[in-house]
Amino acid sequence: MLMNYRADIAKDPIMHSIYFLSLLEGPKCEGWVDAADRWLCHVIEDPSMIPRRSNAWLELEKRFKEAFSDYAE
Repeated sequence: MLMNYRADIAKDPIMHSIYFLSLLEGPKCEGWVDAADRWLCHVIEDPSMIPRRSNAWLELEKRFKEAFSDYAE
């Protein structure tokens, strides 16, 4: 994302989220990615689902950290 910091994809929280989801592959995260994609579709239809002072990217990042553990820690 740093390469694209001036591009719309980096500035728009929805596009940033979709880009992030496109990077996740494999059977262990496939279900989570599908659920996150559906959630983003609902957010696009009803932005009030996002708490004030937040955005889709921040909420998706929070959901990701809750769902997956860093085994390297």
